[in-house]
Amino acid sequence: MPLKPLALWISHSSQKIPLRLALIVPFLLQVSAAVGLTGYLSFRNGEQAINEVTQQLRVEIGSNIHQTLRYYLEAPQTINRVNVNAIQLNQLNLQDTGSLTRQFWHQRFLFDSANVSAMYFASIEGEFFGLGFQDNQQWEIGRAGKSTGGKFFSYDVDSEGNPTDLLQEGNQYDPRVRPWYKTAVQAGEEAWSDIYIDFKDPRLKITLVQPIYSKTKELRGVAGVDFVLSHVQDFLKNLKVGKSGKTFIMERSGLMVASSTEEEPFLRDSKGKVEERLQAKNSKVPLIKAAVNYLDKSVNLAAVDSTKQFTFELEGKPHFLQITPLADDRGINWLIAVIIPKTDL
Repeated sequence: MPLKPLALWISHSSQKIPLRLALIVPFLLQVSAAVGLTGYLSFRNGEQAINEVTQQLRVEIGSNIHQTLRYYLEAPQTINRVNVNAIQLNQLNLQDTGSLTRQFWHQRFLFDSANVSAMYFASIEGEFFGLGFQDNQQWEIGRAGKSTGGKFFSYDVDSEGNPTDLLQEGNQYDPRVRPWYKTAVQAGEEAWSDIYIDFKDPRLKITLVQPIYSKTKELRGVAGVDFVLSHVQDFLKNLKVGKSGKTFIMERSGLMVASSTEEEPFLRDSKGKVEERLQAKNSKVPLIKAAVNYLDKSVNLAAVDSTKQFTFELEGKPHFLQITPLADDRGINWLIAVIIPKTDL
């Protein structure tokens, strides 16, 4: 349309617009713009507030888990050092198995059983004697070696820490082939074993071990203190992580250590026998599985050296995730994960 007719058309049309409408429309446009801007700012501030709340909540939960695990892992170190020093100073006679179990017996209440579940010594000849807290909530003395025909015998304990009634005659047991013994010999110093499945009960354990040498630097045996990881699982279950959040601990390799769920950190065969440890990415808990799969695609877990926070989606809904490393110079190298669905807030 030529410019002159267009100008005439606009002029002619504007003369037909009522004065009331001409006054009201700009006002309505301003109000709509103001309401829209207010809504946008409110939404943005609300999102920011949610992010700040969940960030603080994740930090608090992660710190709580980190501090508690540090406390748990300190107890085995203290007891093991006391026992190793007593053996090296000849305050404990390795030929007198009773002196060792009595020593262990009097140490059992220095720390809660959630921190220390067993104390023992294994010699280079394959003799084993120790004291352990069992799933039946009872302390038992364990013996294996020549006197038991190489089998693992479990005994009841009297009030002084001496063995009494034979409770169970177990399978063949050579401590020198156990993961914790091999770790000590290979490390040549105090170290944590790899996490392993207990030979007696279906549970994960980790052992703080230390080889003991003679004055001529010959290996005499290995002292160890067990920490049962089901205690960590019990602790995590009692944590409140939002309304439906989850927390779990895994190794850098992705193997599950413990979680706040009822899922066992290992797999069983069709007969219920424990086969192997659970990879966190294969968890049947959707929230954990989604979080681990997100991390596998987005993060180099081996390089995580400080707390990191992320957001990922599950079924189209955002979830807040935090991972915190837990490591020491004796072999612990875990990641603590906290997951909180946005809908919880």
